[in-house]
Amino acid sequence: MAEKLLPTEVAAFYARKLGQPAFIASESDGAGGQLDLHGFPPTRGRPFWVVGSLGMSGRAMNVPPQAWRAGTPLHAEMLLLLPKRFFGRHRQGASAAALDRPEAWPVRFTRMLARMPRLLDGWLAVGHVIPGADAPHADGYSGAVLLPPIGAFDPEDHVVQTASGRGVQLLSPTFLYLDEMEYQTRHGYQALASLLHDRGVTSLFQPQRRSVVANPWWRFW
Repeated sequence: MAEKLLPTEVAAFYARKLGQPAFIASESDGAGGQLDLHGFPPTRGRPFWVVGSLGMSGRAMNVPPQAWRAGTPLHAEMLLLLPKRFFGRHRQGASAAALDRPEAWPVRFTRMLARMPRLLDGWLAVGHVIPGADAPHADGYSGAVLLPPIGAFDPEDHVVQTASGRGVQLLSPTFLYLDEMEYQTRHGYQALASLLHDRGVTSLFQPQRRSVVANPWWRFW
């Protein structure tokens, strides 16, 4: 029963840290439960949108024993960080209906991620790379790596601590180009994370950015 209350505690955490949502999109999680997406508008101190899932944490993920012994939480929610004007110049442009627009593919991808553990009886954690961005509207991206929500919350809030003692990991998809995903396959997550950090890439979605592993041959011509 305590497990089913986790989304309620995450909702209270969102309210304390992010305020009131500008929109809530509710639908089935595909496995008999409910999955909501809460869209929190930019503020003076946080000049970007945060779209947080709510409901994913209501059931434990199928985390392998070696991973949870190493400290991987059994519960998670997704947090997508979007530019200030992603939904247009005015807050009124943000609504559940807006999520069906082609350019809202990052939100739909995040919703798909939140459904994955239940639908596939699997798990998601920091460092996981998931292919399959919503082509042809994916701005050239081929997938995403899951990172903590750096910039949205302080490090101590990357895992929501609940009254039951269960931690809820907050995961932010950082979208990757194909060559970046191939780099991660060859060199591992830590190498990719270091490269993203060095090049100033965070979880805040950028519709167009330069690949962090692109060959800079053009600089010499």
